[in-house]
Amino acid sequence: MANIKDLVQLLRLKQWTKNILVIVPAFFAGIITPVEISILIKGFFAFSLTASIVYILNDWKDKDLDALHPTKKNRPLPRGVFNTNQLFIIVGILISLIILLSLQLPHYFNLSLSLFFVINVLYSFGLKKVPYLEMCIVSFGFLLRIYAGGYLVNVPISSWLMLLISMTALLIICAKRNAEIQNGNLKARSVLKYYNPKLIKAFVILLAILSVGAYLMYCLDKDVIERIGSNKLFYTTIFILLGMGRYLQQVFFKLNTGAPAELFYKDKFIFIIILSWLTSFYYLLYAN
Repeated sequence: MANIKDLVQLLRLKQWTKNILVIVPAFFAGIITPVEISILIKGFFAFSLTASIVYILNDWKDKDLDALHPTKKNRPLPRGVFNTNQLFIIVGILISLIILLSLQLPHYFNLSLSLFFVINVLYSFGLKKVPYLEMCIVSFGFLLRIYAGGYLVNVPISSWLMLLISMTALLIICAKRNAEIQNGNLKARSVLKYYNPKLIKAFVILLAILSVGAYLMYCLDKDVIERIGSNKLFYTTIFILLGMGRYLQQVFFKLNTGAPAELFYKDKFIFIIILSWLTSFYYLLYAN
């Protein structure tokens, strides 16, 4: 019989942290104010609830395959906790909540949200079996969150920020695929057999370099400096370098990147680095 813990697992509440990206444009632009917070919260929940529907559809389709995975087998659907009628009710409630939120959100945000849903459904029902394209699709989902966040507060997205998010998302996905290959999860994710382990590791290093470079160029961009009124953002690059070094250590030596969302708050060093970066960035943007 299903309980609250099973429902939390089904909705993947831990994965909702990814949707904090909708707040990033407002945060980077230095315009997080009480007036903006309300619409940002609504946008966050709209994306989170939509992502939960995608997770449910994906888990329902792959429940037999997930039963072979060392950790995914513990999810509610592979264990048969929820029946079809219960899933219809849960999805129906989620759709109702999303519609209520969407009525209060900008048109282009809703278009981004709809595109996110369609692409992820296509991913779940076939595109995730296409090597390299599947990683690009997941990365595009992160980029859509950024654009949607920009539409929420009417903030243009910097080209460097777009590149930063794209490269970082691909880095995290490649690192996850690397961990899955090294841990021998080929049966649970069929596309892994098409990847060369050495090439994936090379991609991880390349994407790490591009991500740090894109962040630095964002901080030095004249338009960004003029908009936020500070030329000191590049000082925060030290936290990016430290965090990236620790992350690559996890990728190549500990193979602890199979669940990125959990790693970022379970690894104390990375958590402290993220907190320090946020604090310094916030100070430069809002305290001056």
